[in-house]
Amino acid sequence: LFQFQAAFMFSVQFVTALFLVNPPPSRTDIDVELQLKKMHSDDAESRSLSPAQLIRSRAFWILWGVFAFSAVMVSFIASFWKLVGQEAGLADHVLGLQGSVVLSVGSVVGRLLWGQLHDLMGFRKTMGLLLPLAAVLLFLWTSVSVWLGAPAFLGMLGLLYLCVGGTFALFPPIVATAFGARHFGSNYGVMYSARVVSTLLFGLLIRYEALLPSTERLAQAAAGGA
Repeated sequence: LFQFQAAFMFSVQFVTALFLVNPPPSRTDIDVELQLKKMHSDDAESRSLSPAQLIRSRAFWILWGVFAFSAVMVSFIASFWKLVGQEAGLADHVLGLQGSVVLSVGSVVGRLLWGQLHDLMGFRKTMGLLLPLAAVLLFLWTSVSVWLGAPAFLGMLGLLYLCVGGTFALFPPIVATAFGARHFGSNYGVMYSARVVSTLLFGLLIRYEALLPSTERLAQAAAGGA
């Protein structure tokens, strides 16, 4: 199966690459070039932080903490959605098809939806809606899935992945806006270290869950705390 998938993906990408050509210059390209020059002007660079300056910024560590807490939520959902689905009565092969489609669609729609809300309301208000919603959904997820069965599980899985997609849509623009676009790649890499730390922390919580409150409650607390 994996060899077939690998061959299929290679074929699709190879055929797609054959049709790629550089488009002729357009007015849009010229506007983009002008924006890039403006972005790299002396005035813009004066507002851009290097990674070394970034880690000395209090605002960075606040955002880093929000990222880390939200990543615990993401790790919980990504690790346990199939187990919750089995408790709701879905067979593993059904989860592999229906569940994967639902979470993929939810993630894509979430990026679009929360990205639009970010453009309208800004980062703080949008994240202030996303994380409480995720906390409520996590609190209800297992109970509602067991009580109401597979349809409720799939519906809540889709809603949860709306939130997961939103976390990936909201952090890149706030890093560029708050700390400048000049060093965005490096700065976002530093910010993403929160994801690594939260994943390691989540692994330790799973390993020693007998000594701690339930993992689900920890994920709820992380989402609410963020």
